[in-house]
Amino acid sequence: MVAGGGRRRDRRRWRRKERVRVVREKGGLGACAACLYQGTEIAFHVDAGSTPFYVAFVVEYENGEGDLASVEIQPASGGFMPMQEMRSAEWKLNSGGPLSGPFNIRLTSGESRKVVVAQAVIPADWKPDQTYRSIVNF
Repeated sequence: MVAGGGRRRDRRRWRRKERVRVVREKGGLGACAACLYQGTEIAFHVDAGSTPFYVAFVVEYENGEGDLASVEIQPASGGFMPMQEMRSAEWKLNSGGPLSGPFNIRLTSGESRKVVVAQAVIPADWKPDQTYRSIVNF
C-alpha cells in the first residue's frame, strides 16, 4: 500500500459523496455539479508516486466551476504542458525528461471556460504526498 493512500481514498470518497448530494439536490444524475468553496484557495495534493519524470496531483477546492476541462503544468524552464485526467480532479504528466520547479499550474473550467493560473504553487523543493496551496480560485 502506498503511504498516504488512506487519506487520498478518504478525500476521494468525501468528494464523490459531496458531488452526488449536490447533483441529487439539483434533480439530475450523470452531471457533475459545482462544489462551492468560497473563500478557499485551490490546493494541489501531489501524489505519493510522483517523481521528477512523473507528476500527478489532485486538484482540491476549485470553487463553483464543476469539472475542469484542462490542467496544464509549467516547469521552471519551458512552456505549459497539458496533463491527462486520471480520475475526477486527479491529473498526471509523464514528461519523458526530468522536470524542475517551481511549477505554475493553469486550470480551465469545463463550464465557463474560465482560466486561472496558480503561480509557483509547487516549489522547486517539492515532495511527494504533500499539499501545496495557491492564492487563486475561480
